[in-house]
Order: sequence, then C-alpha cells, then structure tokens
Amino acid sequence: MSAENQKRFGANVRRRRHEVGISQEDLAYEAGMHFTAISKLERGEREPRLHTILSVAAALEVPPAHLLDGLEPPKRGARGSSAIRT
Repeated sequence: MSAENQKRFGANVRRRRHEVGISQEDLAYEAGMHFTAISKLERGEREPRLHTILSVAAALEVPPAHLLDGLEPPKRGARGSSAIRT
C-alpha cells in the first residue's frame, strides 16, 4: 500500500472514530489491538493487513469498504499489484 493510501486509510479510520465518539483506546480494545497501533494507523505510519482492516471496520460498525474509500489501486507493475501472470 502506498504511503498516500496509508494516510487516506488512517484519515478514514479517524473520521469514523470521531463520528462514533470513541477514543483510540476504546477502538483498540474493541478491535483487539494496542492503542499505539491505532495511533500509527491513523497517522499513516503503519500499513494495515487484511485482518486489521476487518477488525477495525467491525469495531467501528462499518463495512471494510468504508475505510478504503478514496484509496487508489496500485499502478500496473507496482509491488503488490494484483495482475495475474500465467
């Protein structure tokens, strides 16, 4: 995930957390994470794995796609590209 996408993901998490009205500590507890991990996610300093995206989305009571809103797909040939080679 690009650094820009990490920041967008983090901004989406922070925005939703504020909408729900919970602290980073409360979100971390509900998602089964440490609050410093939530802090790093929100600042775009940590690349979220699929399990993290699903856990945070469940804790915030939104579909995972809500937290991915505005993220750009990887460029063709970029590391992590979903292109299938045969």
